[in-house]
Amino acid sequence: MNIAEKIRNNLQKLQSLPEQKKKIILWTIVAVLAVIMGFFWVKSAIVNVSKMGQEFQKIELPEIQMPEAPNIDLEDINLEQLNNQIQQNEEK
Repeated sequence: MNIAEKIRNNLQKLQSLPEQKKKIILWTIVAVLAVIMGFFWVKSAIVNVSKMGQEFQKIELPEIQMPEAPNIDLEDINLEQLNNQIQQNEEK
């Protein structure tokens, strides 16, 4: 018995099965293929994310020099004078 005859016999056996068993076989095959494809997808995603991590480590960002903020003593601020200045600016 050659391969073509074996395949033909298996197909005839599948065709003679009830619909419920055909659906179970179909969904089992789909689930197995989904698990296999999911495994390879996760594996390649892990590899790609680790490559991205290595590339991010190579990036050298320039340091930003920030001027020091002035020291403001809040006790020296006269609120009345500040309010008067704001009102004068709003009137202009």
